Amino acid sequence: MPLVLVCLVLGGLFWAIFLRDRGTSPTVSAGRIEAHRAAVESCLARADLACARVALLGMQRDLPGEENWRDLQVRVTALEADLAKQAEPARPTRAATPAPAPAPTAAQVPLHTEVAQAPPPPSSIPDRSAQVDAASRERAPVRYPPDAVRTGARGTVLLSIDVAEDGTATAISVMRTSRVRSLDRAALEAARRWRYLPAIREGQANASTMQLEVSFSPDAGTASDMADLRQPDNSYPPKAPTISLPPAAAPEAGLLSKARVELQQGRYDVAVALGESALQVNPDSAAARSLIRQAKAERDRVMRETTIE
Repeated sequence: MPLVLVCLVLGGLFWAIFLRDRGTSPTVSAGRIEAHRAAVESCLARADLACARVALLGMQRDLPGEENWRDLQVRVTALEADLAKQAEPARPTRAATPAPAPAPTAAQVPLHTEVAQAPPPPSSIPDRSAQVDAASRERAPVRYPPDAVRTGARGTVLLSIDVAEDGTATAISVMRTSRVRSLDRAALEAARRWRYLPAIREGQANASTMQLEVSFSPDAGTASDMADLRQPDNSYPPKAPTISLPPAAAPEAGLLSKARVELQQGRYDVAVALGESALQVNPDSAAARSLIRQAKAERDRVMRETTIE
């Protein structure tokens, strides 16, 4: 009997030490789960299957528990089925076979059958790159920050602006800062108020990305001359910029484009998650690292300002 009691005690200690925690999955913070889910939800809301697949893959790699992403995987599969169903061509109906026409007689054959084709009219609108609408710029000029005027701060901000076919700006970001936050903010605020002329290619409006320099100089003269605008290049086809975004063919370009939209709309956690997904697709992407740093910095700034208020 004592031997049995000793065996039971030793077995309980062995279970408590070695088998108690076996099979339990590591805990994951709720913030990481919500950030990954928000990235996948953003792609599903736009019906972007490629983006949803990449974001879900990053979530599966980062989160060990299947319960964290099982429902999202079902939704991605459903989106894939819907898109495949929409892309399936309609079955053509068999048309009735027309009766053969009678052979023309010699008297019915025309003597001349060649008809001269008129050349297509040339496009009346020359090709150009996207531009700022002059009337819109005059109605909403760049406001020189009063604190920058008092301190004599000066600098040049280089903006990158995505212009849609209808002339609206879909994304605006700072490519090169002036190293004065108030000047960068003033340039961004003015660019968001402006309208734009879309790029023209072969007579058709096209979406494109333009660059715009905003130079601030407190001793330029009048208040309207203190902030000067200049497009680095207005020719078509546009030249390669000095600081360029990743090429459109890059595998992470779609994720970075959506991350910039989320960043502009103030959803910093979603932008960070999309940037991390892009970094998993291309670990050498400097643009993804830069976007993640920018989103985290803006998130920290907003949190600090909210705390102070």
